[in-house]
Amino acid sequence: MGKNRGWLIPGDGRTTGARRFVRVVSILFALGLAACASAGPPGPAELQDLHAQFHTERPQSIEEFLRRVASDGPDAFTRMIAASRLRGETLNELETRALYRLMGVYARTRYQPEMLAALAELIAIPTYRRDRIAPHENPAIRAAGRVLERQARALGLEFENAGNRIFVVRLRGATPEELGVYAHVDVVPALAESWGFPDGRPLDPFRMTVLDGKIYGRGAEDDKGSIVAALYSMFVIRESGLPLKRGIRLMIETTEETGGEGIHWYKQRFALPAYNIGLDSSYPAVTAEKGFGALRVRFRASRASAQHAANGAARVVRMQGAQAINQIPAAALAEMETPDPQALADQTRRVADEVLEDLPDDFSAEIRVQSGRVLLTVRGVSAHSSVPEQGANPAPVLARILHRLAAETPFAESAWLAAARFVSETFGLDYVGRALGVAFSDPFMGPLTLAVTQFQADAGGAVEVGVNTRLPTGRTPAELEAQLAARFAAYKDDSGLSFTWTLEQAAPLFRSPRGAWIQNLLEIYGGVSGKRAEPIASSGATTARELPNGINFGPSHPGQKYMGHTDNEFKSLDNFLFDVQVFTEMMLRLGNLPAME
Repeated sequence: MGKNRGWLIPGDGRTTGARRFVRVVSILFALGLAACASAGPPGPAELQDLHAQFHTERPQSIEEFLRRVASDGPDAFTRMIAASRLRGETLNELETRALYRLMGVYARTRYQPEMLAALAELIAIPTYRRDRIAPHENPAIRAAGRVLERQARALGLEFENAGNRIFVVRLRGATPEELGVYAHVDVVPALAESWGFPDGRPLDPFRMTVLDGKIYGRGAEDDKGSIVAALYSMFVIRESGLPLKRGIRLMIETTEETGGEGIHWYKQRFALPAYNIGLDSSYPAVTAEKGFGALRVRFRASRASAQHAANGAARVVRMQGAQAINQIPAAALAEMETPDPQALADQTRRVADEVLEDLPDDFSAEIRVQSGRVLLTVRGVSAHSSVPEQGANPAPVLARILHRLAAETPFAESAWLAAARFVSETFGLDYVGRALGVAFSDPFMGPLTLAVTQFQADAGGAVEVGVNTRLPTGRTPAELEAQLAARFAAYKDDSGLSFTWTLEQAAPLFRSPRGAWIQNLLEIYGGVSGKRAEPIASSGATTARELPNGINFGPSHPGQKYMGHTDNEFKSLDNFLFDVQVFTEMMLRLGNLPAME
């Protein structure tokens, strides 16, 4: 595989003028003039027919695939493209694009079992960040690198391990120029006890499960599915022998979820491609992103001690939200001590019912007594924190219940209780900053969002509230910080609470949506999906901003909930195969554009 099998590019001179004339006449006769005028790459209906054609008996080679398409393809134009390629005839630009789309169909229909096996290998490696271990020394990251190297080399692709920070896979082109493609192998943590099917069956986040057309596992959506789809797209291009003007450099990051040290390290040592496509956001083409931010509010440990409980006061001893600041948790937990646990449990149930009465049915609360302590668990719906509207965040609901409970029941002072009061009074239950007085929205990028996700304590008992902010254009990071400073200063004066805070806020990203490469991405997505294809803005903050001319192309679809970072993360099998199809066409079209702009 990988040898040139006579695939031809426009203008190579190997098809004579007379033969070309005869073929054109034959096409016109078969299609009719009107049909020929609208002929082009297979659209959604034709693609559906092609997928069905190879559903029960997948092709074993490109030649077999093309023979079957030439014989039984869904329309005359598609049959002609397959037959012409088998005969080694030159194709014009429109015909070449149709061939590229057929190669995407071949990739998804020929290699589905192999791709799922490769994805299962990656999902099985828990590549989340460990405390006190540098990412490039993390055994899981190193293991992922070894698996990726084996997978890439088995596909005949070049592999380079750049310091266990970036894993690079290459498919060379005719020139030194390369198209950069980016994805990441690291994931956010997953609590196994929070994963499971509605009927109670367990679901292991690090063991891929395919059920009812869904691929379950941490990283299936974000971002290991994209890696496997890209690897096999590169492999099929190599297998086909189709020429590439510019090569493909797939850069696989290891620290995207926790700051991106890997890509920063790589940029200092290696020249990046001039144009880069991230596979880590949304279709059709993401040319603008909100700026990622981490607001951390810290409360010092209280001098209150367990003696307060002996005097009849309850005490909050623990709160828990998300494992990572960029997750909307599925559940938030509070643990309380009291001399009379059952009485406190009854009181907590009454207050929780009052709070939940005005909230959607997505929220629920469980109160139980365990080992002499009262455990309050508020459940919601997990989501990626960049799209809090797609979830139901239990963290601020937990804070509100505790704050109201403390207003009715004697509680000892504690950093946990101060944190609950702060969240309840400054953020409330919304995620756009209305209660805090900082709300605003950009017409293209949408609103500023501030999602309270984490409650954490250090060894000394100090408590930190973590808030993930997403900043659109219309306000600079410095302006947002100044607004927060004014609001927090006024709140301190009114409440008497003492706390410190920090904000690490990136600026939003905006790329010009013009250029031939952007237009090609839109044409690919629209042509395959049948959906409207225009540049969009995303709430996500990806590494595209770190790459020259970096934008994102997939993998999530407009109108569908993004499952990355959620409990029970999954990627639909249809979407995974869609990625393989469009990534193949994307690499071929952009790899052969005469000019990117």
